[in-house]
Amino acid sequence: LFTEAINYAKKTSEYKPSFDSYYTIAYSYFKLNQIESAVEYIQKAFDINPDNIDASVLMLHITSLLQKFDQYAVRAIDFILNSSDPQTLLFKDTAFELKADSLMQNNDFAQAVDYYTKAIEQFANTDTTPINLLIKRSLANEKAQNVNDAISDIELVLDSLNQEDSQGIGIKIELIDRLIKLYAAAGDTKRVLELAEVYKQTLNTLET
Repeated sequence: LFTEAINYAKKTSEYKPSFDSYYTIAYSYFKLNQIESAVEYIQKAFDINPDNIDASVLMLHITSLLQKFDQYAVRAIDFILNSSDPQTLLFKDTAFELKADSLMQNNDFAQAVDYYTKAIEQFANTDTTPINLLIKRSLANEKAQNVNDAISDIELVLDSLNQEDSQGIGIKIELIDRLIKLYAAAGDTKRVLELAEVYKQTLNTLET
């Protein structure tokens, strides 16, 4: 189906290039997991209509996969963040997260913390704990030398992890290791020793 859509849209665009044809090609390539081809055609679509919601959302999905923040990605992120259209509400958390990711790449850690926080706030009225966002914010806080805030984020994640899940245990081990280093930097020897014991117990759980 998607291959047929690509072939038809390409034929159409040969004699009459249009946003619709380029977007159709980009979306179809994305669904076929041919991401680089999707990038080529979504950029062509943006060149014709840079303020389109569907194109901006597709660019968000592509950027989430590639973590490349070129002018098209930045424009799509900013468009979603600044839009008051109800259609964009479901994608605000992703846009805030990607904005923070781009700031992390530019070593602007304090600003990244702010945008990860805005992404986390999108879950305020839900039962979901955005573990991935909290982990990312903890890293940004650590890079920004906000040791106590980084500790708080990691502690919150540890409280939320499923103790029965083996993947959760693996993440827990990594986070406890980070916590030990952060508490050591903060000079809290008592907490370091407590966590060292927890680390040992958690390792044993993973091995059994």
